[in-house]
Amino acid sequence: MKEIALPQGEEARKKRARSLRRKRKFTNGAVFAVALVAIACLIGLLVAAIMLQTGEREQARDTVLYILTGSFTGGAVLFALAAFGLGVLATRIQAAEMDYLERMCGMDCFYVGDATVAQFCEKELYIRSESPDKKAKIHIPYREIRFHSVCTRKKPCEKGKWSVVIEVPSHYVLKRSGAPKAFIETDGKERLYRILQARGLELLGERPPHEGEKRPNTRYPATAKLLLPDADKRRRNLIIIGVNALIVVAGILVAIFWRDMTLLGAILCVLGAVFVARGIAGYVQSKGILTLGEAGLYWKESGNAAAERFFLKWEVIESVRYETIQDKRFIVVQCSFGAFHLPDIAGACEAIDAAKPGICA
Repeated sequence: MKEIALPQGEEARKKRARSLRRKRKFTNGAVFAVALVAIACLIGLLVAAIMLQTGEREQARDTVLYILTGSFTGGAVLFALAAFGLGVLATRIQAAEMDYLERMCGMDCFYVGDATVAQFCEKELYIRSESPDKKAKIHIPYREIRFHSVCTRKKPCEKGKWSVVIEVPSHYVLKRSGAPKAFIETDGKERLYRILQARGLELLGERPPHEGEKRPNTRYPATAKLLLPDADKRRRNLIIIGVNALIVVAGILVAIFWRDMTLLGAILCVLGAVFVARGIAGYVQSKGILTLGEAGLYWKESGNAAAERFFLKWEVIESVRYETIQDKRFIVVQCSFGAFHLPDIAGACEAIDAAKPGICA
């Protein structure tokens, strides 16, 4: 990511920050608007296609529908690509804005939460608000802190998002101390790695790539797979499929028997078909997946692409154990930088122990 230069003077810096904020809001609004147009074109395409197959055959009518079908097809593709491109641009603009605001707070400051930064001073770490007006700070001596280099992988492959997890005694950041340790995460950046090295602070865990270094995106195959069907989600998706299948049938009947209502029937068919497809996709995805391989463990929660998922290499896993929380049994995957909780899957611990002997407690 290319850094945006900090102008000289406080007012000039604030003006640049406001400009970046306006640019981010405009780009996000453009993504939303273009995506809506793409969806409207797709619905129009489906309606035009259905109307071509129903109603009276007239040359003038069919010509108009063919023109509309082609226009809606081109529009759907064009605006979908535009929405994707704008989405990528919006992500980059947001990252650049966050980095700029960090450096406005100080070259040794990094975001660790909403409007909260960690400042790496000579002998202590300060946790404070990004606003200089607020005086409240948390001072944590470096001798009580451990820094972990973590790569968050959403798929069983080498590529992932690098971050630094700061392990501190919980009484510094929690009002009611439950666990002995608290973990604070910030994005892994070359600027942060340089500061840690300059302060003489040890970074534990996987070595992050150097600036400009490109590593091969090795994929790690699975040797065992366990599934956990989600009965409640599957039941809800079956209801969605059934109700919308009836809407499709109703739309077909309306289009056949009421010639004046062909457009309404086509719209009902399109909406019903869209939600039937969504229900089928939801039913298929309504299962948790645990895969094990020679390199590590991969978990994908039941749900769509936004569902929780992670891949952990065996070398970062300290132990795997069972734990009961509020009368529910979980599998806890313990790492030096935190714990991951999985549902109790039959045979999971046995499979994990077979893949990595001695890791199950």
